[in-house]
Amino acid sequence: MPADETFWVTLPGKSDWKVETAANAIPASLWPLYSQPELCQQQMYVFRQGNRNYVLPVIELARALLIRNKPIARQLFMPAGLNQLAPVNQHRPFQGQAEIKFREETPLYLIDNPQVLYHLIWLLLHPEPSRLFSSVYRHMVEQQESRVSQTYRRFTFIMDIPDLPGMKVEYAGPIWGNTVFVREVLGFTRLPDHGYKPLFSHPARKQPVKNGGVQASASPVFTGYT
Repeated sequence: MPADETFWVTLPGKSDWKVETAANAIPASLWPLYSQPELCQQQMYVFRQGNRNYVLPVIELARALLIRNKPIARQLFMPAGLNQLAPVNQHRPFQGQAEIKFREETPLYLIDNPQVLYHLIWLLLHPEPSRLFSSVYRHMVEQQESRVSQTYRRFTFIMDIPDLPGMKVEYAGPIWGNTVFVREVLGFTRLPDHGYKPLFSHPARKQPVKNGGVQASASPVFTGYT
């Protein structure tokens, strides 16, 4: 088995992506685990950039891009989604601003940690991560409804194809021929701008907090789970 390599890739537009099952996209001799019944039907994103093909597990991109901490992970399969953490009023109180009212049950560390806060505000305000987040719950419901009259089928994690062209992502994984098999997403150089000036409040804070959208630095954005 080839050793993992670390590298960067610039994501192409949505039209250059396709979805395949792990059984079709990953050679059994490379990652035998994905040939097992529990994983062979899991979905993989496949795209080409330059002279290389990239195979990226859908659930791995979702982990790195959307579900970096436990409170957010819990909302992924809930009907209310991120709205359960913080309803958003866009263009309020003024045009170009966004008022974010965190609910009382939202853990304070989500707003006390600048990098965690920046990521959460991006999820709430940028239309693309919001679309991807809600798509996971929608696909789960569709799977449940399709199984009502069928025999048991294993759950498949499904998320819509992302549309984040130009976003630079750091990966780790082996190269097999001219194909990169991504094992882990390590980080992003910068999340796309959501275009709002966020103002937010939390019931546990006596005064509203302004300028909630802490700016991302040029250094990679850590994708760790907290």
